[in-house]
Amino acid sequence: MNFSIFGFGSAPKFEILLEDEGRRKCFNIRGTDDEIISQAPLYNSADDIKGRVVMDLDNSSSLDHYGITLEFTGTIDIGDGSEETFLAENRNLEPEGSLKENKSWGFEFSNKNDK
Repeated sequence: MNFSIFGFGSAPKFEILLEDEGRRKCFNIRGTDDEIISQAPLYNSADDIKGRVVMDLDNSSSLDHYGITLEFTGTIDIGDGSEETFLAENRNLEPEGSLKENKSWGFEFSNKNDK
């Protein structure tokens, strides 16, 4: 999954690499016209979610920021077109400051249920 922030100029690019993404069943993410715009891996309540966030400055000389945070949100599709959030967790990856080179951070959202 690739993400660009700000939407203009030479903004840094962020990529989230999930540890076992290629081996997981995926579901379609649909846009407002019901077209498939992306796919995402499925996880269940017994799974730990691990991976890396990779930042590429992409010709920017530096990135001044107020902190970099990764948020994991678990939702359930109710079936009537609505979703219910059942989990939201954050990981602070980088404190406020300035980054002058590409960087990556590991992360883990661990299962809290008994296996």
